[in-house]
Amino acid sequence: MRFKGKRSGLVVAALAVASVAAISVAMATTPTIKPEGDGLLATSNNAHFKIGSLTIVCPYMQLGGKIPSPGSSSMALSAPSFYHHAIEVENPKFPCTDGVKGSLFGAPSGSSVHWELKVNSTSSASVVIPKNGFHLEAPGAKCHIEFARSGSVTASAVFSKGFSNYGGSGLAFPSSIEVAETSLPVLITITSECPTGLLEGAKKEGEGYSTFATFFAWFDMSDGTNVSEIVKFE
Repeated sequence: MRFKGKRSGLVVAALAVASVAAISVAMATTPTIKPEGDGLLATSNNAHFKIGSLTIVCPYMQLGGKIPSPGSSSMALSAPSFYHHAIEVENPKFPCTDGVKGSLFGAPSGSSVHWELKVNSTSSASVVIPKNGFHLEAPGAKCHIEFARSGSVTASAVFSKGFSNYGGSGLAFPSSIEVAETSLPVLITITSECPTGLLEGAKKEGEGYSTFATFFAWFDMSDGTNVSEIVKFE
């Protein structure tokens, strides 16, 4: 009986140690976003939205936010902006284009919907696009596209840590996230006309047309507070 009790005690102790170790591992594999308290800017020059047979390309798409302090594995991001004064485009209000057909698209102002960045590991993340996460429209609002119209969508992304002084060369490379191709439900509302191909495969729904868009983009992630800092997950 004494041996049995001693053995039971050893088993309980072993389980306790294993539980602590498991918790430690779980905590260790949930990195936070750094530098804490700094601003973060995620900027893409190749955001793509494929709808029907049309691919809309935006030469500038930026989301921003403040990295939480104390540390957190997630953060809110502002609704995307699609225009920057330093980028030469045909129409500043409609900077996104379909390169083949030359159709113009822009984002209506005033959106207050926030996106979310979630860290999964030191090399992966998720980008949560909320319901009605953003809109694009043709000049004159003749053709309005509402993305993620039926609910939030989570896109997976690969994170690559940058360098502040690569190999001692003095060159700096920002961190980045590559958002994988993600399907977004969209609703297209037409006042007068839409570019040819946009409605290919779409279904009539009320006063508009429902279909899906494939979204993907590569974002450079920079520290908006201190340019010498590198955004990292650790």
